[in-house]
Amino acid sequence: MHKKELEYLEKYKKEVMSLCKCKGRDMTCSCYQKYFNLVKKIRAGIPLQFVNWNLNNLDNPQARGTVKEVEEYIEFLKDNYERGKGLYIHGIIGNGKTTLASIVLNYAIDLGYSGSFMTLDQCMNLLRGREEGTVVSEVKLEIEDIWVDFLVIDELNNKYNLKPTASVRSTLEELLRSRSNRLLPTIITSNSTKAILRSDFGDKIESLVSAYCREIKTKVEFDVREGINREKKEEK
Repeated sequence: MHKKELEYLEKYKKEVMSLCKCKGRDMTCSCYQKYFNLVKKIRAGIPLQFVNWNLNNLDNPQARGTVKEVEEYIEFLKDNYERGKGLYIHGIIGNGKTTLASIVLNYAIDLGYSGSFMTLDQCMNLLRGREEGTVVSEVKLEIEDIWVDFLVIDELNNKYNLKPTASVRSTLEELLRSRSNRLLPTIITSNSTKAILRSDFGDKIESLVSAYCREIKTKVEFDVREGINREKKEEK
């Protein structure tokens, strides 16, 4: 773990576990279970600022429609897992798609599921290596991180707003098809509507996303984090 991640866990021990009735000494206590889950979330790659977030952190009235849809997905998380149903969360840049995906994965890990959080670039580097020209037959689908119960692929659009290469498209298709065949849910965040997804990534990937991911579109220009951010400013 990185130094900041270790510091985060140490801070939790001092500020939460030390105030618990067990004083952080009883490993069967709920404070210890939460600590173990925090370790799992950090190791899963969930952004550190969101590893302790849940739906109660979202307090923007304009975001209630979107938050309600995510809440419904979480409410039936076990059923969604059994069906292999993931999420395709899309909308404008900076309105909390990564936050929502992090919260879903937090709930999943709290319920005992395994999870992994990575950007598309990280996913491709993991599967294909860093050498250019890697062909589909060399994709490393045996890597443990992609066979978790819930996989988050964040930022499906690259930062340069360029169309993905044929190698990226074929690798992503193989990954999504392999996970869907095993009924493993994949949660994807993107700036693109499904029509643009089809244009950029092709019919096969759009078809897999439509079949195995519930679409959640952020309907208005808001940041779902606005409420909690506002509260933090007021505290200062």
